Amino acid sequence: MSTANERYEAARMRWAKAAYLSVYDDPKVIKGILPDIRAALEEDPRHVAALVLLSELLMELGSYDGATQVVATLMALEPGVSEHRRKHDLLRTRDRNAIRDYVEGERLPRR
Repeated sequence: MSTANERYEAARMRWAKAAYLSVYDDPKVIKGILPDIRAALEEDPRHVAALVLLSELLMELGSYDGATQVVATLMALEPGVSEHRRKHDLLRTRDRNAIRDYVEGERLPRR
């Protein structure tokens, strides 16, 4: 049985590989990563790193309502973290270009 950390790490590695191969914006690739994140969160619903990654995957998919719910959970768990507020404010704009710039420019794993 995998732990939440192992599931998260598997998802993070797949996301890093997708970024390296420049297929991070392919919905099939993103949807293939989601099961590991969801499994991690079933094990530990307060797993902050998994919630952060889930929010970013949902942002990349254009699922802004889902991402906003995840970010609200993050803000409740870590109210003092400005990055969660920044992400929340960005999602409220629904500006696809700004959201993609954020995910692609700041949040993708680096090569």
